Amino acid sequence: MTVVYIDSLFTLNLILDYLLLLLTARLTGLPFSRKRLLAGAALGACYAVLAVLPQTRWMAAALLKCAVSVPITAIAFGWRRGGFIRRLILFWTLSFTLAGLALGFGLLFGHDARPTPYIHISVRALLLTAAAAYFVLTAAFKGFARYGGARSRIVPVRVSHNGKSAAFDALVDTGHTLSDPMTGQSVLVADLPCVMPILPGGARALVTADTLKEPIELIERLRLADAGLKLRLIPYRTVGSPNSLLLAFRPDAVTVCGRKSGPLLIGLSPTPISEGKPYGALVNLPTL
Repeated sequence: MTVVYIDSLFTLNLILDYLLLLLTARLTGLPFSRKRLLAGAALGACYAVLAVLPQTRWMAAALLKCAVSVPITAIAFGWRRGGFIRRLILFWTLSFTLAGLALGFGLLFGHDARPTPYIHISVRALLLTAAAAYFVLTAAFKGFARYGGARSRIVPVRVSHNGKSAAFDALVDTGHTLSDPMTGQSVLVADLPCVMPILPGGARALVTADTLKEPIELIERLRLADAGLKLRLIPYRTVGSPNSLLLAFRPDAVTVCGRKSGPLLIGLSPTPISEGKPYGALVNLPTL
């Protein structure tokens, strides 16, 4: 007889489902909410508990597992058309991959790995498997996206703020993963001339290529000047600057390829992005 501790089972599945949803969000590159990811993971953990109880063991059926993943994905990411289907398929793929790795580890280390709703391997082994899968799959998917041709896609972007708008072209770069560590929102990094038309008059006088190199001082000056911008400092790394900050703001709306995008921050690059190429910004929206 197998003894299953409900609290341990719930916590373990909560962690695993959160990692799977986080990896799904990272690989698709669209903005996400960590609270929503946690809520989706909680639903998955509740389902995992029900699937091992004697009274509700029927819920472990394969078709029902696939069906439950739909509301899990919807809670985590919303019902956004197009992007939802891609995220659901990616979530399935990652889940199947993790299950296969866990089963393989169970056979390798001599644990009971029979196809039951509860995989009988140690919690430590399962968490190590999940962590390894997270990092390996992240590197593999990013490498495929980076060298698979998506980097050459150039899309039209329009940014609106306070009744003004600016239009420019951006390179879809799936290797560009810059996001706000507090909210998870993606950051579209643009050359200053691209967004200068939408900056308030007070900000235009303060924001220059030189002042962007000192973002902490600049953000204080902008706040004192009441420039009307929702400002953030985004940490990033480059070869020459391992610990740098990028000045960013939240516009009223962003459209990519004529479609309204999810919430994005606009980062102002202190150095030219395009270097003579036909785009002035970098964006990570591979699902458009």
